[in-house]
Amino acid sequence: MSRVDYFERKLDDKRRLTIPTELRSEFSAGVVVTRGFGNYLHLYPQDVWDREVETALAGSILDERVADLNVRFRRGKTAAELDQKQGRVTIEQHLLDYAGIDRELIAVRAGAYFRILPATAEV
Repeated sequence: MSRVDYFERKLDDKRRLTIPTELRSEFSAGVVVTRGFGNYLHLYPQDVWDREVETALAGSILDERVADLNVRFRRGKTAAELDQKQGRVTIEQHLLDYAGIDRELIAVRAGAYFRILPATAEV
């Protein structure tokens, strides 16, 4: 089976993103959506967030860089279970506003997570 590294979607009227069937097992433990490094979003499988991101954010309490990363990734962070029936997750409006996403988006794999951008964005 080939790995899905890119997908395009339209959010439904309730701001729900349908995860491709081929990726649903990656998100079976849950989904974390955060602001990205720029004006885009990050979509993490819960286990990747717990194992990699939380570990990186737990650096020295006196390290300003670590503090800045905590603010960036925890501000507006949402965690949810994937709707098992249809493979959907709701993206909060404030996160969509931050990334400039109206309804159509693209998701591109960036290692162990996906970067979510407006469909009109240059990648």
